[in-house]
Amino acid sequence: EYVRNVYSPQLDDVRDLVVYVPPSYDENPYKQYRNPILMHDGENLFNASTSFGGIAWRCDTTVDTLVAEGNMEEVVIVGVNNDINRTAEYTYSKDPTYGGGDAKPYLDFLEQTVLPLAAKRYRVPLPSQRRWGMIGSSLGGLLSCYAG
Repeated sequence: EYVRNVYSPQLDDVRDLVVYVPPSYDENPYKQYRNPILMHDGENLFNASTSFGGIAWRCDTTVDTLVAEGNMEEVVIVGVNNDINRTAEYTYSKDPTYGGGDAKPYLDFLEQTVLPLAAKRYRVPLPSQRRWGMIGSSLGGLLSCYAG
């Protein structure tokens, strides 16, 4: 599902979120998803028509398969779509040629806006509980390591 136009006071911008919930999500309204995953480049996660290069990462089908095989517990995935500022927001130091160095306000947006919104809507922990995993590819992976 999409959560459109999430305003970020930290970036003074809006972002769309794309959220995966397990197929059984509506069966038990009391079930908590204790180990949610935050992913960068949300437009790449599930849908080839929105992904860079036209090839989706198929996170939803991969998770569904792993859960069905008993190799993974059910999770909620929250993807944050990037925009033209991707390079700047996914890097923590500024390069004189390529720019960058705006990871701190972007990470503040994730922690102060995206994760609390997800906790309110999807039965996942608040960021203060330190239960979230963070995954990314390329600069998104670099940012995930930086976030620690």
